[in-house]
Amino acid sequence: MPRDAEHQTTGRAVMRIILAVFYLAAGIIHLTMPDAFMPVMPDWVPLPRETILFTGACELAGSAGLMIPRTRWWA
Repeated sequence: MPRDAEHQTTGRAVMRIILAVFYLAAGIIHLTMPDAFMPVMPDWVPLPRETILFTGACELAGSAGLMIPRTRWWA
């Protein structure tokens, strides 16, 4: 593998891990402290607390999806 291609592959892997960590942290915060997000929810969002919890679960799924090669394209 050419040196540039190897560097690009390593860079992509590092960035994927960083993104997965950010999604993981955001998901945990959404699920453990949903009330902290209530003030920024627009009035027109139905079921705001449930929406916050759902987005937290989606962020956790996205984090896992980025780390599992078979599911990476879904994430």
